[in-house]
Amino acid sequence: MGRTLFINRWVAVAACDLLWQLVRHGTIGVHGFFINPTGVRVRELAIDPRTWASFGLVAGRQAA
Repeated sequence: MGRTLFINRWVAVAACDLLWQLVRHGTIGVHGFFINPTGVRVRELAIDPRTWASFGLVAGRQAA
């Protein structure tokens, strides 16, 4: 198990933080998070069409 022992806690904390931002401010600055359990890092997933295009998604439809 090693480092993955607390991954559920990291996911829960990140999700609660995102939800709290939405409730408190009525908006969020990110769409979510990438959690890398092997490197113990958390990166934000920006609200940016270019970011989503890098995953193959364009303006609400899947890119060909």
